[in-house]
Amino acid sequence: MNEKVLFVDDDPGLLRLITSELKNDAIEILTEESGAGALRSIREHNPSAVVLDFLLPDMSCKEMILRIRQDNPNLPIVLLVPQGCISEATECLGQGALDYVQKPFECMRLRTSVRNAIKYSKLNGEITSLGGGGPATSATSATNNGNPDSVFLYNGNPTPSCPDEIVPFEEEERRIILNALKATRWNVQEAAKRLKIGRATVYRKIGQFGLRRERDNNSDAA
Repeated sequence: MNEKVLFVDDDPGLLRLITSELKNDAIEILTEESGAGALRSIREHNPSAVVLDFLLPDMSCKEMILRIRQDNPNLPIVLLVPQGCISEATECLGQGALDYVQKPFECMRLRTSVRNAIKYSKLNGEITSLGGGGPATSATSATNNGNPDSVFLYNGNPTPSCPDEIVPFEEEERRIILNALKATRWNVQEAAKRLKIGRATVYRKIGQFGLRRERDNNSDAA
């Protein structure tokens, strides 16, 4: 089943252009032309990501982010930002937006950001299903319970992705692997089954990220 992505902009021509450009990207495209319509669509359709115009006629971008976060704290938000509003958009990254794309944008740049948002949403779902900690939060959550691995952390001030490549979320991937191992008491076969990846891949990731059991770390410190 295709992931749903909601695009919000008061320019119907731009929405038609986006729909045309991304129609073959294996996503279900939803569109709205106002903030109120976007909030309603989020409640009704539960999209995997929202691409939000920075300047909407009925409410500010900051208000939109706040209202989305009230009921959907982990929904990835990508901003469409006109020239001259970059500094304000950067502030919104710290308030819960995942990325921004500057207008006028290249289709590849928008496509990359949308793919990253969907990937982030999927990673969030994986960590929640494993029961290995809370959902994605701001960077301040790294201090929860004194254990940085107890939550799924996304940096509250991300660097916008490059236009010609998909930026990997190595830190999120590391946390998912680690939480899967903890949830299965380091049973690699079971962790691989839950993550729906090969056992060899889990072993490779353990080496790649330098993961070790807590009891091993404690014995080293003794």
